[in-house]
Amino acid sequence: MIQIAELALGYKIILFLLFIVIFLFLFWLIERQQLKYEAIFDISVGVLIGGGIGARILGMVMSNIKYSEKAWSLLPVARSHYVIHYFNTIPWVFFNIFDKQLSYIGFLFGVVVVLIILYHNSNKSRSIYTIYDSVFTVLIPSLIIFLVASIFGQFDLGTVQDALPIGILYLNEELMRYPIQLIQISVLLVIGIIFAGTYTKLKKDGLLTGIFLIISGLLEFILRYKSEYFNPKYFNQVDLYQMVSVIVFFFGLYIFFSALGINFFSSSNEKEILVKPRAIEGNVSRLDTTRKSSRKSITNFSQSFASRKSNIMQKLIKQDNE
Repeated sequence: MIQIAELALGYKIILFLLFIVIFLFLFWLIERQQLKYEAIFDISVGVLIGGGIGARILGMVMSNIKYSEKAWSLLPVARSHYVIHYFNTIPWVFFNIFDKQLSYIGFLFGVVVVLIILYHNSNKSRSIYTIYDSVFTVLIPSLIIFLVASIFGQFDLGTVQDALPIGILYLNEELMRYPIQLIQISVLLVIGIIFAGTYTKLKKDGLLTGIFLIISGLLEFILRYKSEYFNPKYFNQVDLYQMVSVIVFFFGLYIFFSALGINFFSSSNEKEILVKPRAIEGNVSRLDTTRKSSRKSITNFSQSFASRKSNIMQKLIKQDNE
């Protein structure tokens, strides 16, 4: 049993800033020799904004708070009964990230979407799978901070359980809850250790991302049944959170098999090309070498022929003069 007291707002802000700083530093550290500073800035900031929007939108949609009943205001500050409220009116309530409505799987979904958008608006000098691997590898420590903050901030509470050997006990409730975040953190630690040992050794771009998204999508789908906010609306069995988990899971499968050279949406000839990319690259390289050698031989022959022709003409001119 782990006893938890809700943190004050100042500590929540510190964890939030720590989440951002850790990701920015690690992404710069791993990509500083591969990308320009402008590209590093665009990708890292885009990931944080896209992930934050995804987490916030899904968290608000899945919450029990009636956001539609809140008042509209042009200013982020409002007063009610002589009490000043910040970010409590529409549309400013979207930026009130400390109202406990943030979604973990929504963050991952937002990161996937924003990376696709950034890649299609880039010069495509690197494979998108390489960028995915870098982003999700350095995101793991930041996601652990995110989950720690969700424990102390009481985001995404687990269901009340009495017969669990391990659980989270919130002092303001005195109720034992299912340790959703502890399971998520444990899985992320295992994945992080594996990724740290294999990141530079794997030669298949996208394989790490595929594994990460497959595990994350499947885990979130299962753990959702133990969430306090589980509200099945689809087939009376799953909710919107789980539907997003399914999307993340299948996207991870697609990246995983693409990294292995298997594409289920291509023809048989295209599959053969994808299955043996290295062999084909080697053949292309040898073909380029042969072409360069042939061009060099032709150039040498032309120069030799021109030299001989010049010598013969000089000899004929010399004979005529004599």
